[in-house]
Amino acid sequence: MESETFVFDAPYPGGLKIVAKRYTQGASSTNESGVTLIFTHCIGSHKEQWEPILERLFHLQSRKATDVQVREAWGFDWQSHGDSAVVNREALKSREDCVSVFEWWPALVEFVKSPSDKI
Repeated sequence: MESETFVFDAPYPGGLKIVAKRYTQGASSTNESGVTLIFTHCIGSHKEQWEPILERLFHLQSRKATDVQVREAWGFDWQSHGDSAVVNREALKSREDCVSVFEWWPALVEFVKSPSDKI
């Protein structure tokens, strides 16, 4: 399994960014018809919690038809957790309130609606 890290601008006012990892089976994978999975996490956690599950999932699907295989999986950090918290460090220091789920979900929706060639 291979991963690549991306930083996305969030569409919600406040300018917080979101860090995501894209997981694939690696350079040898050419599956264009598989599915894309999106993983989030609970408060106090981070996107990497899904890595053992994704490794197992990619391993188990090797004998499945390509259209039911996972082509890629994305794990997202909440703006105040994990790598996102590092990227947003200065912006978070100046906030008087917490980062609400109302700031997280628009970014996820924007990601889902975006064309794949933007990544």
